[in-house]
Amino acid sequence: MPRLSLSALLGTLLVPVLALTLLSPAASQAKPITGFQAVEIAKKQVPTDSQDKLIVLRGDRSESELTPDTWHAVFYDEMASQNGRQITVTGHSVSGIREGYFDLGRLRLAAYKMEEIIHIDNLKVDSDKALELLEATNRLNSYSLSSVIYELTRDPDFRESVWKLKIYVDDGNGKEKYIGYARISAESGKIYEMRFKPFVPKQPIKPTS
Repeated sequence: MPRLSLSALLGTLLVPVLALTLLSPAASQAKPITGFQAVEIAKKQVPTDSQDKLIVLRGDRSESELTPDTWHAVFYDEMASQNGRQITVTGHSVSGIREGYFDLGRLRLAAYKMEEIIHIDNLKVDSDKALELLEATNRLNSYSLSSVIYELTRDPDFRESVWKLKIYVDDGNGKEKYIGYARISAESGKIYEMRFKPFVPKQPIKPTS
């Protein structure tokens, strides 16, 4: 039997290791997690009787992706402060757990209520699908989208769960500009509202000679 040199032996051992590395999730660029995927991860961190009592789901604006890579799911939990327990999911892992109020930018004087609970079994339209439905209207064709902020709540007017998508676009100079929002049913996919500002991208600044 021929003897292998040390370099040949190392090469033989490294090839399968390298192949496994390239095929691993960490080595490949996976798509950002969707809202519903984040809820499935988050609900494992709350008591069993709270897992189907989602109050609000928010997706942060990403610095590198069009859609969020961090989601905050608030569940109704009578054992938590103000009946709210927030689970933060970044990527595919839980990155934070908190209690209390989480209505950013809103004045809230009462604890979370049962009436605010989203009926998870009725959810059919995930965050990525909501954006696809919006793009299919052609209302955003003239824009270069850069990022989207998501919020899912039970809307008291429509009496169902509704996505609110806040849209940011490239202003032409590498900066983001907020142009408006859309509200889309997470149960039927119906677009209830679209409000976008007229926007003309700035011309890139040319260096002076």
